[in-house]
Amino acid sequence: MKLPKQDKLVIPIEKLAGYALNAVREPNKSVMFKSALGFEEKDAGLLAEKIRIGVSIFTATPKLKDDWGQRYQVIMRITGNGKKTANVLTAWIDDENTGEMRLTTVYITKREVFYDDTDKTV
Repeated sequence: MKLPKQDKLVIPIEKLAGYALNAVREPNKSVMFKSALGFEEKDAGLLAEKIRIGVSIFTATPKLKDDWGQRYQVIMRITGNGKKTANVLTAWIDDENTGEMRLTTVYITKREVFYDDTDKTV
């Protein structure tokens, strides 16, 4: 299945630049993004765009449903700067209060993409 509510995606650039790609706040994540894809804080907009495209291509897996909403995971292959490619795990919540499909976390992973998605990249 594809991630639902793609017309209501919220991918906070501040979250990408301030956490996932920030060497001070998240040194482990930022080092992985830099070494695996060549992405730094200045690339937050590019990463957001690749994630937005990726959820329209790669398979979403439903996860826990809790008081805040249904959660999903999408693992996608992203090509970064210098043509490096890596698997990136994105986690989402279908927020019952706002109606948004919001990115909750993102990181480089060794987990493989869904078997039908192995020949795709963003």
